[in-house]
Amino acid sequence: MSRYGTGLPLWDKFVIVYALSRVVTHGLYTFLLSPFRGSAGAKTVKRHVTLAMERKLIEAMTIAQLQYITAPVESTYPAYAKQNGFEPRSETFKSGMKAYWIGNPRSEDVIVWYHEKGGGYTMPADPGHFQFAASIVDSARAAGKDVAVLFPAYGLAPYATWPKQLEQGVESLRYVLEELGRKPGNVMLAGDSAGANLALAVHSHILHPHPSGIPPLTLSAPLRGAIFMAPWWSFATDWPSVAANENKDTVSPFVGDLWSANFLAGKKRDEYNEPITAEMGWWESGGEKGKGLKGIVEEIFVGCGGDEILVDSQRVMMRRLEKIHPHTATLVAHGEFHDQAVLALLGEVCKGELADGIWTWVNARL
Repeated sequence: MSRYGTGLPLWDKFVIVYALSRVVTHGLYTFLLSPFRGSAGAKTVKRHVTLAMERKLIEAMTIAQLQYITAPVESTYPAYAKQNGFEPRSETFKSGMKAYWIGNPRSEDVIVWYHEKGGGYTMPADPGHFQFAASIVDSARAAGKDVAVLFPAYGLAPYATWPKQLEQGVESLRYVLEELGRKPGNVMLAGDSAGANLALAVHSHILHPHPSGIPPLTLSAPLRGAIFMAPWWSFATDWPSVAANENKDTVSPFVGDLWSANFLAGKKRDEYNEPITAEMGWWESGGEKGKGLKGIVEEIFVGCGGDEILVDSQRVMMRRLEKIHPHTATLVAHGEFHDQAVLALLGEVCKGELADGIWTWVNARL
């Protein structure tokens, strides 16, 4: 049985073996050509070859096959806890969805982190997510402060399709505020890749309740902050950075098209699921007292890698948010690929300019 609730036919398992052989062959081919990669390739041979193999792996398998070989959060979290010597701690929401803690659940300050491994609502958190969350907790502790990170295990497509993830994202925030009793001024919403898409969608829902009937969420005060890391805010694949960085990044335009179609499942693109399509007025209105985005969150951080195929769209959204919200900080980390700080792919978890930027930003706001 697949870890995501459906059986995987024997033929698919043979295809997985064949796909893995293609990945190895592609890696060897890329290595042989790596001396000629020039500025269009990744900065080191190791990174160039590894990222090429990762892209080929994602392109060579179906979503069901990828999910079959990828451990779910329900397995990776307890394994991470055991490896790092702490007792696994979780919350169970009224819907049955679970969320997992890094740090002390009794901490006054909480970051709700919507996690993705560059997987377009289809792939679960990489173990590097827990390591990066722990680095945020440790960095805060070193600064004499305390914070905990909560990872909601929202549904993955195609078993859960839009707007189910938005419903679960809103439920997660509501649980922290109402069931755990945290004040909005002690809560940050965060996410990476598609998780950053979801984090901003939750803000949109607070401003303009989603027409599907997801219960509105009214805040008694603005949230302390929002962190958007390597955000997937545009599904378009014709940005100049897509062509410029396609050999430097961990994702490709092919899978971007596939994943967006997979999680939308025929639903139209709109301001909630593709925020770059929203007009400026969308962010300037709604919410408490009609103040828009600046009325529901005190400060915003947006960061991405300069070698992402998404970086052009990310820069556009950065400029818009800077105009809309006076307390928006942005960072484009030179030479970093998509979600680099949380992917265990190259042993670069918790390393780099973006990781440093997030630690510094969070610590200054606790």
